[in-house]
Amino acid sequence: MVDRAQEQARLTAAAPRDRTAGEEAGLVVVLCVAAVGVAAVAGLGEAALSWAEDLSPAALSVVVAVLLVLPVGLGVLAGRRYRQAAASREELDHLARHDPLTGLHNRRFLGEGFEEMLRRARRTSGRLGVFFVDLDGFKGVNDLYGHDVGDQLMVTLADRLREAKAVDDEIVRYGGDEFVLLCPDVSSTSAAERVARRILRAVETPFPHGEDELRISASIGIALTEERCS
Repeated sequence: MVDRAQEQARLTAAAPRDRTAGEEAGLVVVLCVAAVGVAAVAGLGEAALSWAEDLSPAALSVVVAVLLVLPVGLGVLAGRRYRQAAASREELDHLARHDPLTGLHNRRFLGEGFEEMLRRARRTSGRLGVFFVDLDGFKGVNDLYGHDVGDQLMVTLADRLREAKAVDDEIVRYGGDEFVLLCPDVSSTSAAERVARRILRAVETPFPHGEDELRISASIGIALTEERCS
């Protein structure tokens, strides 16, 4: 599975190149403009035309081709490097905010993301439900079958939770075997109980593994904001 430390190190090393690549692209443009300006000021146009008259058509074609292709090629190369570095930075930002194994939000979402959901609930006078899910028996799976099987189970569970959540809900992998579900449209305690039952079904449905079935359960803590947020 993904080695998070190695992946972050690779992307961190690549990310600063977007500035270098951007500077390269800008430098190519500046140099081309400067070359044209210097030629105009120094009156090199006439000298160049006089020199060009002494060249054969084939040699002149080569010179023109080089003058046209070189700056364009350098610009394309610098632009490509910039796009690659920008993609590395974007991937690094995603990795910093998401769990590398499951792709779910990591606990950083409970900062800005949670605050935004809470403000939205206040604006609509709705209720925000927070479900803290602690898996029971997951350590036993790791001990008995190994961490690779435990990782596969965790990925499958994450997919089940995605399928069980509502459109506006958010899922956070808080720790190794802990999740937080943020549900912005839980209008009552009975609605919160229905969400909790969906979570339990996702967790307690057996996970097939060869001829075996792996079973875990979960303990769920529930908190609801006040009926009217102010």
